Amino acid sequence: LALLRAHPDLAGKAALAGDVTRESSAEQARAGLGALTAAELERFTTLNAAYKAKFEFPFILAVRNATKRTILAAFERRLE
Repeated sequence: LALLRAHPDLAGKAALAGDVTRESSAEQARAGLGALTAAELERFTTLNAAYKAKFEFPFILAVRNATKRTILAAFERRLE
């Protein structure tokens, strides 16, 4: 559980600051998370906070073959 709780948020502060592994940064960029609009970034921030509040650990998803649209859909499904 400690390992899960230490996982950085998708499109979160660590990713935006470049404070994630090279592989994670590349995967998030391929998924389109490196070029979010202000509205998309706000949506990710809101969903990250809601997910942590509900489950007490961050939303984790293999984003290697995902897009920002599929990531957001998965976020919303899991929060339901």
